[in-house]
Amino acid sequence: MKFLIVDDEYAICELLAERIRALGMEDIRQVDCAYSGEEALNMLGKSEYQVLITDICMSGMDGLELIARIRQTAPALICVIISAFDQFSYAQQGIRLGVHDYWLKPCDKEQMMRSIADIIARYRSEEKQATHLLDAIIGEAIASGDKSMADVFGGQLAWPGGCSRIALCNSVVKLQWDVPDLWMYVSRSRPILFLSYPSEDYLERERILAKLQAASAGPVGVSMPGCSIAEMHSQAVSALALAEALGYRHPLVYRPIDVAPLQAKAQRLVRKTLSVNRTSILEELNTWEKDMDDYAFAYAFNRYYTSLLDELELPEREIRETSSTGSRTGWQQKLEPLLDAMAKENDRQMKNSKRNPVAWAQNYVQTHIGDEIDMAVISNELNMSYQYFSKHFRTQTGMTFSQYVLDARMREACRMLTEGERVATVARKVGYPNPNNFTRAFKKIYSVSPNAFRTGE
Repeated sequence: MKFLIVDDEYAICELLAERIRALGMEDIRQVDCAYSGEEALNMLGKSEYQVLITDICMSGMDGLELIARIRQTAPALICVIISAFDQFSYAQQGIRLGVHDYWLKPCDKEQMMRSIADIIARYRSEEKQATHLLDAIIGEAIASGDKSMADVFGGQLAWPGGCSRIALCNSVVKLQWDVPDLWMYVSRSRPILFLSYPSEDYLERERILAKLQAASAGPVGVSMPGCSIAEMHSQAVSALALAEALGYRHPLVYRPIDVAPLQAKAQRLVRKTLSVNRTSILEELNTWEKDMDDYAFAYAFNRYYTSLLDELELPEREIRETSSTGSRTGWQQKLEPLLDAMAKENDRQMKNSKRNPVAWAQNYVQTHIGDEIDMAVISNELNMSYQYFSKHFRTQTGMTFSQYVLDARMREACRMLTEGERVATVARKVGYPNPNNFTRAFKKIYSVSPNAFRTGE
């Protein structure tokens, strides 16, 4: 809770503020001072406070006039008046203005503690009631499917402020918003944020998201700017689901996307993951993240991850329990345990397949397609002589081991070229550090250059 202390005597104002801070109450998050009614009115217009404690007798705008004016825009503000005189007329006026308590100077510590404890209890009760009411209003608007923010809130007083935007957050997010015309309440369900205004103000949206990110301890789903509450709710929930799936600790803004090409892209990467090394996969995902907007990347990555999980046929919980996450964050932290699990499964299969040396060698080639592949290393791993392995491989496959490696590399190269990857990138990924050597080998087999094959010329 934020408290604002108002007194035109600087020393008294600061002393009271310090005494309230010294109480050490967990709910008291911030205590500010204003030294005139006019300054207090300005501060209350710029930032949200839950409690106003004001002296009555001040030069210029007095405390009762300040409360009367602020009641027009902040009816839920809890107000306390302070006076050096025990005058019944002040108490009467305070009651008419809905003042919570009346303190006499000098303020007794025990009285002050009891009063503030009562204020906190009242605030919690009123906040809970208001939250339930707003939950019901929003729920009804979502169910109707066509209500806008103006339809629901246009004729109502702001609680706690504004009428053109609404933010729904849960206890993960604790903010004091200073964005004009921002609706906010604590949702009992999920950390989602609605942005509702006629046009997209990029700088203001970024400012809201920066504040949200600084205060959030977890993911938040954010809608696009819009009018329909039901549509914004759907967008924010979709964004939250992806943010949670990727382990984000920052807001994710919904964006309209064409899902078909992203699904195809994800499926191609799944096939590639099963045959190439980890470094190549992480490089491609980093390129995705660089080239796509946040929401498109989140969707594509989640599609890739869930498809890969299906291929592995291993429960995600078991992957988390049996694998280390390393030092990565976000999608990398989520993916690395799965890649670890896949590597372990590949090792297990390769050990089992040593009973079939040819199958083991073929699997080794597929998983090291971009590396230097030495038949001597493979024959040694299989506990076979170099000559025996070479002869056995040719008998079983009808080609020499070097021919098989070349064929595997070229088939993988064709697949990547068909997907539009650059020739130099393809060359490196299939084990040719020098693109010219790759081009010569490719043209010798297919009688066309890699670039011509890629463009379909």
